[in-house]
Amino acid sequence: MYGFYDVYGIASNSITQGKMPLLVDHQAISVSDNVDYEVILVNTIVDKDLRYLEDRVSTISVECQAAGTNQIMSILVQKIANIVVGQMGGPVTDADEMLRKWTFRSYELRNLMNTIILSIGCLDVGLSRHRALLFKVLADKINLPRSLVKGSYYSGTDDGAVNLIKIDNRGYGDHALCCTLAPVCMHVYVIHNTLLLCFMP
Repeated sequence: MYGFYDVYGIASNSITQGKMPLLVDHQAISVSDNVDYEVILVNTIVDKDLRYLEDRVSTISVECQAAGTNQIMSILVQKIANIVVGQMGGPVTDADEMLRKWTFRSYELRNLMNTIILSIGCLDVGLSRHRALLFKVLADKINLPRSLVKGSYYSGTDDGAVNLIKIDNRGYGDHALCCTLAPVCMHVYVIHNTLLLCFMP
């Protein structure tokens, strides 16, 4: 079974004391408890929306390979990024407004589903950490070599996350790739054939 969960905002002292709650612990928490952290579940077994997104990415990958295009990796990165942005509420022009939308929507989803655990596929609004996580999951589906990195070192904020993607950009200049991805991402850099992809906000 393919699945894991991502927790954001849980008290750091719980983690340092070795008390990171298990998924069943989170499942036992009532939405009325008004917990101030989030739990995002990635599980294709129970998440039909995620399976649909993965199928889209698999189809795109097969089509790119069948077409024999030269820059398959770059095209796949672009198309997955577009899917992520489309799923997570579109391009971000105002980070504060997107945060307000996320706060409202996450509260709404928790109450609708009667759980503090939200499946990644049901998110129709997402911050950079949600977008980076979804990109990672979709990239994993087609074995795109990448790493998900959290924290301020790469993203500039403690709650940010970025994807580091190994690419072969021969024949597809760094500048062209960055310009192509710029409308859907906040920061895009290519360093030593590694693409640093940071979604907004």
